[in-house]
Amino acid sequence: MLIKEYRIPVPMTVDEYRIAQLYMIVKKSREETNSSGSGVEIIKNEPYTNGPGGNGQYTFKIYHIERHLPGWFKAILPANAMKIEEEAWNAYPYTKTRYRCPFIDRFLLEVETCYQADFGTQENIFNLKPQEIEQRVVEFLDIVQSQPLADIPTENPAIFRSEKTDRGPLSSDWFEQIKKANRKESIMCAYKLCRAEFRYWGMQSRCERFIHEIALRKTILRAHRQAWCWQDEYQGLTLADIRRLEDETQRELNKRMAQFQNENIRLSLSLQNYENENSTKSSDSTNNINQSLTIKRSRQMSIDNINASRPRINSFPVPPLPRDETHDDEFFDAESIIEGISNLRSSRSIIHSVEDIQLNDSINSGSQQSSLDDDERIYGLSASDDNSNKCAIEILILIFYGGNIFSTEDAFVSAKKTDFLSFRSTFDTVMRNHYLHVEGKIAIRFVECRSICIEAINLLNNLSPYGA
Repeated sequence: MLIKEYRIPVPMTVDEYRIAQLYMIVKKSREETNSSGSGVEIIKNEPYTNGPGGNGQYTFKIYHIERHLPGWFKAILPANAMKIEEEAWNAYPYTKTRYRCPFIDRFLLEVETCYQADFGTQENIFNLKPQEIEQRVVEFLDIVQSQPLADIPTENPAIFRSEKTDRGPLSSDWFEQIKKANRKESIMCAYKLCRAEFRYWGMQSRCERFIHEIALRKTILRAHRQAWCWQDEYQGLTLADIRRLEDETQRELNKRMAQFQNENIRLSLSLQNYENENSTKSSDSTNNINQSLTIKRSRQMSIDNINASRPRINSFPVPPLPRDETHDDEFFDAESIIEGISNLRSSRSIIHSVEDIQLNDSINSGSQQSSLDDDERIYGLSASDDNSNKCAIEILILIFYGGNIFSTEDAFVSAKKTDFLSFRSTFDTVMRNHYLHVEGKIAIRFVECRSICIEAINLLNNLSPYGA
């Protein structure tokens, strides 16, 4: 688990920031819930006692993030993978927030926050154990100068000036000026302890770093910039006003989400009806064709009439396979498939051309006669051959394994087998639990490669600090 502590000073009081924080949550929830595939559902919003931080307000929310995912990624994810669950305990000036994803059971993101009227100088405000303090990384964030800089002018503290409080814009050394003047009444610091856990083999450290460096840091920095730049919107509001806004927002957001879900249900039903109508029309069309062919099959046709239609049937010749007389490895199986396709096209062409043949009622009884039964038998045989040649495997995954930097010559043989079996068992478990429709259609094959590190490891092991 990666532990990081952010310290973000803001030039306002702790009580003022409480209103700013709650107002921001309400506003961001309203802005996020604007279309199907995105939004926030507020499931619970109620007071609690004897919980994290003592007594406070508990909220349980579900974030729908489908709109924020790329299309190709949404196509392979189940529905529960596009939801994030948030539990929050707000016992200001202490808060605790926990994020989970129902699809990723080994993912956990937890954020503890303490708001204090100081300059961010408390070293162990969360009472961490010595081992956790060693793992912790501390970073100060400046709402004016920290990267990335604010890209929206209305959210840039270096530009914003409040009309109600006459504060701002902030200079690049605003923090040093307040600290030098020791004006504690005009400063507060948000201590945020973030724990990110992503317990999946081969991806844990990389994903945890991504969560901290990209997702958390940017979000935290922007939120505190917004808290400063939106002060004209929440100035004069009381805690009772905020609670009233929260109740109104909860009702409105749940109403919007219900409307989006009803629209999705209606769309799904309309698509289903459309498919049913198409299947019914297709079935009726097939029955009409079969009836027409049955009537025409009962009539007698002369071989001369069928031969007359042959030039048009053969107007799409299949080119012969190129052969090299000096080699014997000819792909005759491919040739047989092409011949089958040729027969299939010919039989289909005969069936379609029969509709255009004008039957002669005055055919001599002694003339040779033919039927479409033989051609239909050829069509059925070709179709069955095509189905029998179809492979059940649709996806082939090749694993090229060349060891790792710690592989020695003795351990390489056992390591490659262990790593491959671990990967395959994990992959099969995920497919079996979440992608049943592709089970049995994927093949995984091991491709052995020469270890790329054995020679270097052996040389390093033979090195001596005392010389040869």
